[in-house]
Amino acid sequence: MDHPGNTSDALRRFVTDAPVAVAMFDREMTYLACSPRWHSDFGFEPGSLVGRCHYDVFPEIPERWKAIHVRCFAGATERAEEDRFERADGREQWLRWEVRPWRHPDGTVAGIIVYSEDITPRKLAESSLARREQEFRLLFDGIQDYALTLLDADGIVRTWNEGAERLLGFAAHEIIGKHLGTIYGGDAGARAQAERDLATAVTSGAVEDEGWRERRDGSQFWGNGSLRPLYADGRHCGFAKILRDTTERHRSTLMLQAVLDCAADAIISIDESGTIQAFNRSGQRMFGHAPQEVIGRNVSMLMPEPDASAHTGYLHRYLATGEARIIGSGREAQGLRRDGTKFPIALSVDQFRIGDRRYFAGIVRDLTERNALEGQLRQAQKMEAVGRLAGGVAHDFNNLLSVILSHAELLLLSPSLDPSARDDLSEIAKAGQRAAQLTRQLLLFSRRTVVQFVRLDVNAVVTDLSRMLQRLLPEHIDFTTELAPDPAPLEADRGMLEQLIMNLVVNARDAMPGGGALRLRTWTTSLAPRHGCPNPGARHGHCVAIEVEDDGVGMDDATREHIFEPFFTTKPAGEGTGLGLSTVFGIVHQFGGCIVVASAPGEGARFTVYLPIVEGATVVAAPATARASGGRAETILVVEDDAAVRAVACNILRRAGYEVIAANGGADALALAARHAGRIALVLTDVVMPGMNGYALVAALRRDHPRLRALVMSGYIDDAARAQEAEAGSLPFVAKPFTPEALASKVRAVLDEA
Repeated sequence: MDHPGNTSDALRRFVTDAPVAVAMFDREMTYLACSPRWHSDFGFEPGSLVGRCHYDVFPEIPERWKAIHVRCFAGATERAEEDRFERADGREQWLRWEVRPWRHPDGTVAGIIVYSEDITPRKLAESSLARREQEFRLLFDGIQDYALTLLDADGIVRTWNEGAERLLGFAAHEIIGKHLGTIYGGDAGARAQAERDLATAVTSGAVEDEGWRERRDGSQFWGNGSLRPLYADGRHCGFAKILRDTTERHRSTLMLQAVLDCAADAIISIDESGTIQAFNRSGQRMFGHAPQEVIGRNVSMLMPEPDASAHTGYLHRYLATGEARIIGSGREAQGLRRDGTKFPIALSVDQFRIGDRRYFAGIVRDLTERNALEGQLRQAQKMEAVGRLAGGVAHDFNNLLSVILSHAELLLLSPSLDPSARDDLSEIAKAGQRAAQLTRQLLLFSRRTVVQFVRLDVNAVVTDLSRMLQRLLPEHIDFTTELAPDPAPLEADRGMLEQLIMNLVVNARDAMPGGGALRLRTWTTSLAPRHGCPNPGARHGHCVAIEVEDDGVGMDDATREHIFEPFFTTKPAGEGTGLGLSTVFGIVHQFGGCIVVASAPGEGARFTVYLPIVEGATVVAAPATARASGGRAETILVVEDDAAVRAVACNILRRAGYEVIAANGGADALALAARHAGRIALVLTDVVMPGMNGYALVAALRRDHPRLRALVMSGYIDDAARAQEAEAGSLPFVAKPFTPEALASKVRAVLDEA
């Protein structure tokens, strides 16, 4: 501005009276005038600055300012600046200052500096904001594990941190300014999905999702993401998008779930309220519920009453008092399947913590199969005990029958016997034979009878029996057989196998009083645990199956549990002994097989017998033709601990023409044989005796008499005798009860063997 004439004086007065901080300088920057505000703001006494150089007063003035002064004065131009000053009291102050040129009367240009505004508050706020922005940027870019994105209200990317660049593969300059749909995939479908997520975030407050994500290069990762709306002064202004790579956590979760799903038992976890948090695949198989059907619901849904109601109380009581009704292992309870059925379970429960919350993990074992096996074991043990009792009774009874039958037969041989007495004796003999048949069935059940195994074709046995079986069945029963296409080889006692088949057929016949169909089938198969075999001693593997099926009245569970027990029968009194199926049971178990029964009331019954095939069985030759039973004065050593049986056996052999030495046991027999001077041709010994059984006695006698022939007799063979028989080899055998003719004939046959 120009100041002609005395304008400088007027300007000087204006500066001196100005209410703001203003100073007037000449071209050397010497103070010509200052306002009171200038003096006070910079801490100088009024009038103390006039005549002094501005650069001397403020030696810290930067060269930049000096250059501004020179340019403005030289060009007579104005300039406004904002700068920081330090007040006299040391406080920092930001001011807006202006340089305005004025022309001196001598034509030179000087200037006025006006500090027009204190902008310290604004500058401090701007500085704070800049600092916060810098800190935010450092934090924003320093987070490497998260992709952090800020979007505007239209879903356009405005910020993109280094974590996002690392995780998704886009550089900041490639994505900023693009729509969220670009991150989702870039196509129209991705853009539409992004728009839906943006709208949902505004209406719902957030969008949370987890799943596979794709990077720019096509590789994938498992990500956990959230999209949340942002508001400023109550107005929606944008969105925050956070994404994290959780692939390792997801992989660990999958591995843990795989381990849990491999467990045979159900594994369930619940929180403090009893809400199910985890449920493995075995739990689904056990309870019938898919995981999504139970997770989030109370665990009591898996329990029947009253356990369901009591469980919540147990849980609350434990949390309040520590009373551990639900913690521990081995507690048995009941589970509830989806279909409403109850089943026995064993529980093992423990607790764990995540933060300040307690959770409970439980292992649930289905006891249905174990309880069934225990029931089968108890049944097998009961049958074994009954069998041992039956065998013992039959053994003693056979000794009595041997005496009764032998004396009856001997009396019947008397020519002077009164006819009426002969008839009575004949009835005694017949009754004895019937009693002998009963004891044979008891021994078959108890597996204490003597078995002679030969190689048989089951199909041939069934074919040979078919005619006899047809005679056993009434006309209103349709009997059919279906035999295996190939031979069904088996190592078995033929008589016992025939009796097994006949008893099953007769049982089926009796179950169809009104008629029906009876089917007999054979086939070869492999016996495996899945067949539900109740015999723990059964030999699994290649076997022959014999099945008898009827359309009869069927059986309930209670009846099925007892059908193999001796003397158990559903027939009226006097119409059955209850030994038919018990005999089948004994034969099957003696052969190392098993029998499986399927039946229900009104639906008939199916008995399936599995008998193991044993390779290398020896075929036993047919019995020799009966020879004359008379003796030739040979000496026979008779060893029997039962005095009555011993006496009748000696009587029979003496009548047949033999010399007899009688011994009451093994030790007595060895002593008598040692003292006997002549040759002993044969030893007839009972198998089961106190101290030394018959097989051991024969072996001991043959050490001194190697040519000694032997014949063993018994109506009962215990396990020890069987083991010794296997070691010694098979010996000729005569079964108790015997008749005089049967005993004499067998003795003669053994003596005449070449």
